[in-house]
Amino acid sequence: MTVDEYALELQSPALGFEQEGRYSNAFGQVGYRAIYRNAIYYLWYSVSSTESAFAPDEVATAITAPNRWIQRENPYFNKKGNVGFEATVNSGGHSFMLGAADRPPRFFGRHALQILDSPIPIHVR
Repeated sequence: MTVDEYALELQSPALGFEQEGRYSNAFGQVGYRAIYRNAIYYLWYSVSSTESAFAPDEVATAITAPNRWIQRENPYFNKKGNVGFEATVNSGGHSFMLGAADRPPRFFGRHALQILDSPIPIHVR
């Protein structure tokens, strides 16, 4: 998988929403993250430096923008030996951390419901 192929998956009508929430890193920067699923993969992304939600089509547009910088774009193998995808793309003042695999990520721990219950403003361009 490539970043451009990932963007196409984000625009698929078969994409189904799973979870979303905000995060704060060790430096106090806030961001948004979401998990979606298609027939084959779980796809997830996080967006740095924002308190607003980013829809999949907005992420697809940003990560394929002419001025994007693909910092990394790699396959990886999980503990079960299945291949996944990870990438970091810088675009429009945000870092987009992308992932795809046969299993969802574990970044929504036991506090997921508390995170999901908080209102997240929709990002409008």
